Amino acid sequence: MTEKPTTITTSRKVHADLQRLTPKGDTLGDTVARLIAEHEQRRTVNRLAYESRMAAARSNAQAVAAADRLTRRLVAEAEARAARP
Repeated sequence: MTEKPTTITTSRKVHADLQRLTPKGDTLGDTVARLIAEHEQRRTVNRLAYESRMAAARSNAQAVAAADRLTRRLVAEAEARAARP
């Protein structure tokens, strides 16, 4: 069963970019679906890399302490900037 198509409003530039990225024989919908899948795959790879780095950092007490100090300093700086008129 085929899903009922919908309309997505975009700028002419985005439409032209999608057309440029769409191989002959594919639809713009195929391209959007491919771009979403690529984005999700990239996000998963980035998350796994982040988790790996965090696991390695947690095993290094000095790195954890340095990260905690840096985080406190950045939070303090952000709060100071937010308090400025």
